[in-house]
Amino acid sequence: MLETMELVGSELWTLPPDDRNDAIYKQHREQSLEEALSDSTESFSRLVSAIETLEDIDLSDPKR
Repeated sequence: MLETMELVGSELWTLPPDDRNDAIYKQHREQSLEEALSDSTESFSRLVSAIETLEDIDLSDPKR
């Protein structure tokens, strides 16, 4: 959402939390610890970069 500035995303959000968690687990259960840590680090870096581009108005105006 931060990168596209649109309220769109995964279809997983339409699932109840337990079903969503189960689907995510099944998608990643074969992933090694190293891959999971690498993905986590990359995702965090992208999140921080996206947050840094926000302006105050982005946080207070729901239409932005």
